[in-house]
Amino acid sequence: MEDSDYKVYKRNTVQQVIFQIRFSNLFLIENKIGDFQQKIMSKFPESKISLRKQLLLADYNSEIKNIQVSDTDGSIIKKIWSFHSDSSNESEYNLNILSDSMDISSKVHKSFYPYEGKEGFRDIIQFVMKAFIETIPIPKIKRMGLRYIDKAPIPENPATEFSNWYKTCLPIERFNFESIQYSEVRTQIEINECKLIFQERISEGRDNNPEYYLNFDAFCENIDPNDYIVSLDKLHKTDHQIWDDTFQEPVKKWMDNVNAE
Repeated sequence: MEDSDYKVYKRNTVQQVIFQIRFSNLFLIENKIGDFQQKIMSKFPESKISLRKQLLLADYNSEIKNIQVSDTDGSIIKKIWSFHSDSSNESEYNLNILSDSMDISSKVHKSFYPYEGKEGFRDIIQFVMKAFIETIPIPKIKRMGLRYIDKAPIPENPATEFSNWYKTCLPIERFNFESIQYSEVRTQIEINECKLIFQERISEGRDNNPEYYLNFDAFCENIDPNDYIVSLDKLHKTDHQIWDDTFQEPVKKWMDNVNAE
């Protein structure tokens, strides 16, 4: 599928998009981070350093949150170099670098590919990766992932319409939809020479109203850094393929109509 074949909808259900690479622990990063910063300052002018104890990444209400874990000797410290795009940029990006990983994320995602003359998420990844590989050579990417977290609309009459809007794995036909307080499904598959973790969840949100979250998390392992773009495109293709198979025509029409209720 060519980039021109990917439709950008008027209503975007993506809550957050995250690109991450993991690699062997590199002690030289601290000495190279200043050179790297110089290369990315045109798009990431804001920066800070954080010192934290070892972190556990948890997913609550489909937001990445940091939880401090106990440390018996108190010596496990993670240094995180964080960079941010201009806060006035409508496609604001965050970049974090640790001694063994790098991630780029955005909570105002528009498009993976360029759209209406503006850079897409793929362009930002290429810009950062070029600077990173030039400054901090890594022999191998141990794991690379592209994750989309969506908050999808629930139809007005979910008991009769939900299955028409989504190809769901949730047991909504077994139980009365209005009675569901929490339901979640998590599946990992191998597809397109990648792996993908698919999650969907219905839970009570604000005012006890149900909220529907989906997680599309494609990843691959043991990648040559010089060929990462090939793997990145496979990851995006995989995420989109499962998204497109899950979101049916009625919800796509809703996403394309800004005046719909």
